[in-house]
Amino acid sequence: MDPVTQLRICLWGEIKTAKSTFALTFPKPLVVFDLDQSFDRAMPRYMAQNPATRLRRLYQQNGQMTDANLVGADIIAKTYHPPVKWGKRPLGFVDFWNHLVQDIILTYETDHIKSLAFDTGTVLWSVRTDAHLERAQSSNPGRINLIQIEYAEPNADMRACYGGARAYGKNLVSIHHVGGKYESKLTDKGQEKKMRIAQGLLPADGQTELNSRDYEDVRIGDTWAGFNGVGRIVDLIARSGKVQLSTSNIQPTLEILDCGWTLTAEGITVPNPTFENVLVLINTLREADNGQITAT
Repeated sequence: MDPVTQLRICLWGEIKTAKSTFALTFPKPLVVFDLDQSFDRAMPRYMAQNPATRLRRLYQQNGQMTDANLVGADIIAKTYHPPVKWGKRPLGFVDFWNHLVQDIILTYETDHIKSLAFDTGTVLWSVRTDAHLERAQSSNPGRINLIQIEYAEPNADMRACYGGARAYGKNLVSIHHVGGKYESKLTDKGQEKKMRIAQGLLPADGQTELNSRDYEDVRIGDTWAGFNGVGRIVDLIARSGKVQLSTSNIQPTLEILDCGWTLTAEGITVPNPTFENVLVLINTLREADNGQITAT
């Protein structure tokens, strides 16, 4: 059985749990798409332990990435400043998305780049959907939200952003904020209506079947915020955390929630996580279970 050599990871968790620091441990050269302006907090910690790292900083205002930007450094980090969405009318998101996606495509197509980090995938998804809403509002200024069918194009673009890692043979880590996991449940009035229908009694509103107004979305747990289809594309979904070992020692952790390489890894928490120790863990477990306990 050949060992796993690459990882595509969706990592989500609470703020200040070293998610960006974990991303910096991925194989080099690594390109960081700094969409949340968190790179400058994480990099000093990484450089303190890896002082020989060659860093190149790029900024959105300096224009598109070029081939020359992507050589001669171990970590290439480009900081972006997404437009501010005032009220319900997004402006500037179409141009911003076009700029960003061209940088992503160039990075994937650059052979020697080994890893990409989206920091964060939450902002990546928000930018893409706001760009689509901006287009919709250009012909109908009264629009305030996308309708379900209009998510097809943003969904396809997100599948390309994440699926490109496997297609081009790159490692990928997509960092996400915490989002809600929701379930549709009957409202109190819906419950009453359901009971009256079951008893053969006509509801007061004259409706004899349950409809969308009888339900509400109730938060039942946590998950990642952003494109919900990323879980079907990546190899591993993990949640970041931290434990207080002493008054002066806080240890970051990574809990493996879902793993396509070996189900045995699920539920394991890795202290002080790095790309390398997560990869070693997965290969060790795969060897122990002879590759039999895998998922697709």
